[in-house]
Amino acid sequence: MAFKVLIVDDIEVNRLVLQFIVEQLSCESHLAENGQQAFELFQNQAFDLILMDIHMPICDGIEATQKIRSFETHRQSLRTKIYAVTADNTWVIKQTTTEAGFDGLLIKPVTLDTMRDIVKPLTEQAT
Repeated sequence: MAFKVLIVDDIEVNRLVLQFIVEQLSCESHLAENGQQAFELFQNQAFDLILMDIHMPICDGIEATQKIRSFETHRQSLRTKIYAVTADNTWVIKQTTTEAGFDGLLIKPVTLDTMRDIVKPLTEQAT
């Protein structure tokens, strides 16, 4: 079974870069352009990891993560790993993402080595 990663970003080139990186790690990638699309996908299928941009139109990453966490609680399902992906490397964003229920923070640009450090322990837990 492939390790499934949902990549959420409103900028196409950012989605494609992350998709390329996760596929280099033999992960199955799924794409969403905003938090609302991500939440709709999440309601219908399970993901092992979600890479969520913070600043997006329609539904930002904070709101989408809060919706996902609420949905997990309501369904009493396992907690999905969600990492914020942003260029905003401030104390405020670190605090905000922690409070919103993110499991970690990735500062853009994301590298293959950084992603490997995140994915490897998760795939080892699944086996």
